[in-house]
Amino acid sequence: MIQQIDAFAGDAALLQAAGFNDQVYRLLAMALQPEVFLKQTDYLAAQRVDTLAAFERYVEEHLQKPVALTEIERMLGVSARALQYACLKRHGCSPMAYIRNRKLDYSYQYLLQSQNDINLAKLSAELYFSIQSKFSRYFRERYGVLPSEFMASRSQKK
Repeated sequence: MIQQIDAFAGDAALLQAAGFNDQVYRLLAMALQPEVFLKQTDYLAAQRVDTLAAFERYVEEHLQKPVALTEIERMLGVSARALQYACLKRHGCSPMAYIRNRKLDYSYQYLLQSQNDINLAKLSAELYFSIQSKFSRYFRERYGVLPSEFMASRSQKK
């Protein structure tokens, strides 16, 4: 807080415009009744966990369908930023990266369990990757090998 006062050179008008008074009141209230703020934090954390669990269920149920974040946000009743923050906190990535990674995990398992040669263009289209080259590139980034190389190595082991 002292750095903020210094940054605005003690100018009361600038401090007020920056909400300095509200920050002071909030800190005082937290110091006097921390249990009120801790309960609110626990509630918000629980709400984020529920929201993220619903997001994860939705993604699992829609791996082979197009997924639009705006639809998910509307369905869950959360903002884009709230979903992004919760996903980043739990998974270390954005919601779109999480969806992509789940689709890649699905494709990896599918290729691993498949007994036949798979048409990669068809698989990437079924998972709603815009073009097969992106699917292959993401697959290589995630697993260190192209899907075609992965399939070739599996057929050599048979």
